[in-house]
Amino acid sequence: MVSFLETSHGYVVNSRAFSLGGPGRISPALKAECRKHLQVWIRLLGEVLASEFPGWDVLSAFSVFELKPAASRMQEDEDVQHERTEFLANSAQRLAQVFDLSLEDFVSEMEDHRPMAQHLVVSQQVDAFAAWSSALRKTQKRKSIRDKYPCANLLRALCKYGTFQGASTAGVEQLFSQVAKQTSPARKHMNPDLLLSEVKIFADWNKTEAAHIAEVAQVAWTLLGNGMPRDSSQTERMDKGVKRNIVEDRGLLGRGLGRPLGGSKQDTEVAFLAKRNKAVKAGTKLRRVESVVDAAAAAADAIIQCDASLQAEIQFQHAKQYANKCNAYLENTLLASEVPEDLGEVALAMAQIREGNRAKKVRLEGRQAALMHPTGLDWRFSTVWFEDAEWQELLPLGLLHNVVADISEANVWVVLDAASPPEDILWTATLQGGTIVDVVFAETNRQGGVAFRYDQATLIQRHILLSPEFDAAERRLASLVRAAARKATSKWTLLPSWEAFSEKYEQMAGPDVAAKRRQPMRVFALVPEPIEIAMCMKSVLGKASLLGFCSRFACAQRGL
Repeated sequence: MVSFLETSHGYVVNSRAFSLGGPGRISPALKAECRKHLQVWIRLLGEVLASEFPGWDVLSAFSVFELKPAASRMQEDEDVQHERTEFLANSAQRLAQVFDLSLEDFVSEMEDHRPMAQHLVVSQQVDAFAAWSSALRKTQKRKSIRDKYPCANLLRALCKYGTFQGASTAGVEQLFSQVAKQTSPARKHMNPDLLLSEVKIFADWNKTEAAHIAEVAQVAWTLLGNGMPRDSSQTERMDKGVKRNIVEDRGLLGRGLGRPLGGSKQDTEVAFLAKRNKAVKAGTKLRRVESVVDAAAAAADAIIQCDASLQAEIQFQHAKQYANKCNAYLENTLLASEVPEDLGEVALAMAQIREGNRAKKVRLEGRQAALMHPTGLDWRFSTVWFEDAEWQELLPLGLLHNVVADISEANVWVVLDAASPPEDILWTATLQGGTIVDVVFAETNRQGGVAFRYDQATLIQRHILLSPEFDAAERRLASLVRAAARKATSKWTLLPSWEAFSEKYEQMAGPDVAAKRRQPMRVFALVPEPIEIAMCMKSVLGKASLLGFCSRFACAQRGL
């Protein structure tokens, strides 16, 4: 880019002339400033790559199956070649460790089959997995050859390698690119079915199945109602005998997708990219990634030390790298030389914490599922109270002995509107727990209607004060609270006076109690609303506040 900007370049945008670059336009100070940003970016990039694509990842270890041409490896620097050799050796050892293979046999079997796989890649233009698979089929076809080329370890590793094929978004992105290329603006008239058929055809295309794909395309063309396939033209071609010009594609002759009659092969985009890449490689030298990152880190340390956000990002990436290494240790994908001191203890502790969190999540999901899908109601094990005595005949025969006259003795209340029950019923269900249903629920024998399941508020241990003012103003509600607190299943304790309330509050949420251990709602007083407003205390509740605090219910049947 710097070389490009050393000369001036002109262009026109919206009928205005602009120029870019030229002698003296890039000063040394500007280069130094840009270099600082680039060094910081390289440092962060190295940390992110180490976090997202760790070297001990099993997916990266499958690079041992890569069939890179020897000519391209000759262009690598000596340090890069040494690093590559070391990485491939560690990858083979990692695969053998993870998949329980014999390392020596695995490496030996790979080296025996590698020449055949490399030949198939070049001759048949297939990918690495297809080349290795074809090589195995060739050596295992006959018993005489099979004995000379064992492949038990290689076959197991290759099967795992096959399962990871396409385990990235690159294939999706390439397919979208192909779809955009095939469906040009001139072909936007295609309906969805035709577009899907065409995408399916070119997405499945490969050279080894070209004839089969062509036959499938002909059948699809016929089935879509476009008539029978046309016969070949009987007219002699005008350019018969004229040699066609071959487009150069990806730097190799004979691989072009089209063969135009004219035009220079230097005008193609592929040729332009190949020429530019060749020019860039001619003036550069490949370096080890670690050496580039180390050099950038040394130069960028002074900048990072002055930027809190960069320091936070570096610390975050380091923590993520260590967590990834702990996960790799638990999955047995780390080599012995890659395990630092105390990593095992940290990994086991992390696994225990993760298991505890998983158990909590399962319990939470269970509670949420129970809340969304409560269990059904069974009349046989319920004590029922009816708002209207005439509704008692709606119960199934033989269950009239389950009907009670006192609302505090029931756990199912049948009312006209389950969403707006009488106040006594609402408070009793809130405090004691139970189910409020409408009359349709009883008429249809639980097949229709609406039902609301209330949790028992008195199951949570609390200390309650019924103030004299509240007892006088809400006498009926006060009696319901006393009845609910005195039940055998209740964990509520009634306090006799304000002095007892103050003493208990000091024990549960006073200033001498640690902030994390304070529980102010484990002890509260019930007062009329004016006193609640005047005191403005969290543990002093009025009638409406108490209902909102204690009421926990779910719709057990929606009537849909």
